[in-house]
Amino acid sequence: MVNIPHSMQTRIFGIFEVNESGTVLYSRLHEIGLSANNSESIVGRNFFEEFADFENCKDFRQRFRNFLQSRQSVDNFHFDYLIEKETIAAEISMTRGHETGGSRPLDFVILDIRKTSSNAALMWR
Repeated sequence: MVNIPHSMQTRIFGIFEVNESGTVLYSRLHEIGLSANNSESIVGRNFFEEFADFENCKDFRQRFRNFLQSRQSVDNFHFDYLIEKETIAAEISMTRGHETGGSRPLDFVILDIRKTSSNAALMWR
């Protein structure tokens, strides 16, 4: 079992609605026992610059940019987070969204990031 720092566990696994620049519009963390205030404190922050401080964040951000430039509506993939020289396997689903109810249309991406075991990650690829 990988010993991930608790603060990182609570920050990288969950559901995040982000705009095209990476600003978090909504979040629901998967960590049990977190209050709504912890999720709300993420809103308005940039997921890639202020929030996701794992070592290979640039790789994840590039995958996000590639998704934005593609015509795909969904991208499911495995990603290995590198955190303090440890590898943490995750399943990630990126889903494109569009909201028209406000004063102007809003494009966003829903990131669903779930921790997985190494064996499950091999099956996911």
